[in-house]
Amino acid sequence: MQAETVALIGIGSVLGLQSLVTAIDCLRCYRATKVLQRHAWRLKSLRHIGLIDESGLPPLTLVMVLRNQASDAVALVRQLMALKYPKIEYLVVNDGSDDRTLFKLQEELGLHPVPRFPVAELSSRPVRGVYQSEDNPRLWVIDKEHGGLADALNAGLNFCQTPLAAVISSRLQAVPDALIQATRPFLEQTHTWAVCGRIRPSAGGKARALATSRWGRLQTLLFQREDLLESLLASQAGRFARLAPDLSVFRRASLIEAGGFAPRSADMMADLAQRLYQLAAVEGDQMQLVFVPDTLGWIAAVDSKPGLQAQINQEQARARLLYQSGRKLPGHGRLLLRHRLQPMLHLLSWLCLPFLLALVLLRPSLWPNMWVWLWVWLMVAATPSTLWQLILMLGERTDQRFDSDALKSLQRQAWILPLTRLPALSLDQLKSWRLPQFAAPEPAKTSTITSPLKSVAK
Repeated sequence: MQAETVALIGIGSVLGLQSLVTAIDCLRCYRATKVLQRHAWRLKSLRHIGLIDESGLPPLTLVMVLRNQASDAVALVRQLMALKYPKIEYLVVNDGSDDRTLFKLQEELGLHPVPRFPVAELSSRPVRGVYQSEDNPRLWVIDKEHGGLADALNAGLNFCQTPLAAVISSRLQAVPDALIQATRPFLEQTHTWAVCGRIRPSAGGKARALATSRWGRLQTLLFQREDLLESLLASQAGRFARLAPDLSVFRRASLIEAGGFAPRSADMMADLAQRLYQLAAVEGDQMQLVFVPDTLGWIAAVDSKPGLQAQINQEQARARLLYQSGRKLPGHGRLLLRHRLQPMLHLLSWLCLPFLLALVLLRPSLWPNMWVWLWVWLMVAATPSTLWQLILMLGERTDQRFDSDALKSLQRQAWILPLTRLPALSLDQLKSWRLPQFAAPEPAKTSTITSPLKSVAK
């Protein structure tokens, strides 16, 4: 009888704690709803009184890196130039391609070599040439030795002359006004140093096209949770650090002073966010990294379990990097709770549910209260599904919503997610947290880093 009581107390404690954490997340959904409402009202008011004047937006340089993409390089650049922004320069970095990427760009876009000198000294591999388009003088191409993504972005930033600098991935299908939406916080708040927004998975990267595979739909749900329940509230609380490598806009002066992108980092964006917070602390300056809940672009959703596992590994590596190296950063404890303790608790509660059911059915002494125990079992099992439905409802308060058929499909996935996919997902998260950091390429030994954070920027 004593062992039976101890087992019930242990199981009840785990299930009660899991229900408490889920209930807190449901309350956070309510907070996120209010934030989204205020965001929509503010945008409507600004448009009504004419405060969003595109001609008043600060000049911006858009940097994109290409590597061995001769087949679609020209199409990617033209897609880049189709984005709406009044004062913009396009800076494409050819990161030592081994194919005909540079030749294709020269042939189709009318590139010719021009003298242009760097205005910063971020560490990067040597630049072999600078080209400008005759058809569009705002388009520049930098040809350099191969050094990796972070190294190529640093090379591009060295030639950036505008107050704002944006980095964009070649895999992103950006919405036409993505840059305008991402630069708005710089006008609203003078202490804004970096901005990113929602990057959403879809079928083939097409706008509002729901992924066809179950893994892609699961990725869609996970992205929506991270965006609207984690990043949005973290940004409101001043502890946001999840900058997006697919599209982020920076105040150029702060980005250069922080040392640019670190080639040896396991996650260059997490490392950069950490150094921006450190730079603000060193200089005694106020600083905000802002997440806007607007959809800035679409990427192709995964179509297999290994693809989703790679995404989970990347997110866990980013969270672990911020947790281990940023103990003084805001929101440090939330990283441990969200990415390690919560998956562990969910896995334990999922394992406790069958034990509770078996204990109640096999112990006659518990039969008088069987309906109470079964009700507890059902409540604990159904609460996570309710949370995911609330997260889907948050998405209905944003732009670029899925159609009704796609939403119903996601709702069905969300109901069965906690009992089917989420336990295995929690186990994958715990495994990913313990994976060793992958080795990044050696950084360049040319140029110097003129940052007050030299010890962490190298």
